[in-house]
Amino acid sequence: MDKLTDRGPAGAAYDIDRVGRRRPGLGFKDFPGRPWMMMRGDVEAVAAHA
Repeated sequence: MDKLTDRGPAGAAYDIDRVGRRRPGLGFKDFPGRPWMMMRGDVEAVAAHA
């Protein structure tokens, strides 16, 4: 698990309406707890290395 890295995007999240107006929105990092993204290939590589 120490070899896995968070691949979540940094920065603010926005919603864009049909007209193209941008307003602040919720992103993956706004979920409760401490979520982080990882790619399946990262997990497979760490498991194979272990």
